[in-house]
Amino acid sequence: MAKRFFFQKFLFSSVPARMIEFMRRSPRMREIVQDLFAGTQSYLQLKRRLLDSLNGTLLEMLMGSAFGRVVVGDPQP
Repeated sequence: MAKRFFFQKFLFSSVPARMIEFMRRSPRMREIVQDLFAGTQSYLQLKRRLLDSLNGTLLEMLMGSAFGRVVVGDPQP
């Protein structure tokens, strides 16, 4: 599993690099990863949560890229 995470490519970059980029530009993604590291997000429900927040996360990333800045702040409810 470590090989897949650290050495596989995702969107033309390493998985950890993309994950950091997603967290920098998306408050939703940052919250998910914080919960995962804090132990409040179970691995069993992680895939479902990622899929449920995919549209919002992609929108945040596109808006951040379009305006050339990193999105800062808490996700909107």
